[in-house]
Amino acid sequence: MESKLKVTVSSNRENWVYKVEPSVRHGIPMAPDTNDQSSFNYTLEEKDGEPFLCLQNYNILSGGITFKADFAYDLTPSMLKVHHDNALNKGVYDYEFPIQLKIENSGILNGESEKRMSVHVETKVNPTKVTLKPGTADVNGGVFFKWDPSWGPQPTDANNFFYAVWYVRVDRARGSSQPFKYQLNIDQLDPTKTDGGILVGAKKMPMDFRGDYYLYNLDGQDNIEVYARDGYRNITKYMNLLPTDPLPAGNERYLVNPIGRDQPGISQDPSVYRLPDNEPYLTEHNYSPNARYNSQLYALLFKYPYSKLKAALDDPTQNVARDGLQIKNEIQFTEIWADGHKRENIPVTQSEIMRIFPAPKGGGMFSYKKYAVEERQNFLDIFGLQSIYKEGTSAPLRHGTRTKSF
Repeated sequence: MESKLKVTVSSNRENWVYKVEPSVRHGIPMAPDTNDQSSFNYTLEEKDGEPFLCLQNYNILSGGITFKADFAYDLTPSMLKVHHDNALNKGVYDYEFPIQLKIENSGILNGESEKRMSVHVETKVNPTKVTLKPGTADVNGGVFFKWDPSWGPQPTDANNFFYAVWYVRVDRARGSSQPFKYQLNIDQLDPTKTDGGILVGAKKMPMDFRGDYYLYNLDGQDNIEVYARDGYRNITKYMNLLPTDPLPAGNERYLVNPIGRDQPGISQDPSVYRLPDNEPYLTEHNYSPNARYNSQLYALLFKYPYSKLKAALDDPTQNVARDGLQIKNEIQFTEIWADGHKRENIPVTQSEIMRIFPAPKGGGMFSYKKYAVEERQNFLDIFGLQSIYKEGTSAPLRHGTRTKSF
């Protein structure tokens, strides 16, 4: 008896380069091998340009038998070419293939039969969560009143501005079944969206090889912001590189401005350089229903004119010393599925207001945390204990900072 079974149910598979798993799994030996679990072995045959398993018995079969074989096809989101179904709002894959049975050398029992089988797969991208918030993990709490030389060459007008860091956190959803990419964008034509701020630096964090990886997200908690506490070295270096320009070689590629450039959500090409080893196949480590490694962190450096702070101080309706200069922000997020569907230009506003505090006048309280992760006051032109004591304000050292250099 001979039977022909499909080797793969994917006729239009794409980017199947990362072959960690075989395309099909079963317990049938390849001819001429045999085993004790089966009376069949197989050879590979081609039919209409597609590979098939041709199963043939090597033991004599008694009458009245039932033929049964279990086959498992290993598929990942990157392996199916789907089209978007607008009614379902999903990517859909349909494929039909034959299974043939042929009985020979059995006299009047000889015969042939063919059945058509089909595969229907629906895939989707669950909504990505994007959060925009003030960046406070670095030693300055994300606010700088002078240019930091570690960012890059200082512009000639740098002293006319103060600078603030915003974090963008991207948390891809669990349980997605289709590749996708995304973009972060800023509306350059409407300065009110950024509250008058101008982007001068942007960088994925951390700024080394870990930037290729999705970070452990602990179900949305703030632990990944620790990757920004060492500052933003070279954050302005590649701001003039266009999104369509190729990435620079070596470690320089970790410094490239991510704004407007495609970022992988679930990679459509598992062979991409330094893709996490566990990324191509669904495991608890990435985008599966039990995933934990699903977060990316970006730092955006904006400059704001000092005239903005002065105008707030001169405004009698504002109490900047008490409430701070309040700054808002907005970016746009676009999600692009492998089937061409887009969730486009979704506005992302700040999850909390940024507050900039001027130097205190007279009495008041001052607190200092080297690695602050919550709202804190940032005082203008105070850079160390000498300045603090000169203001006459008590500043007892905390246990965690007593050995640190200010």
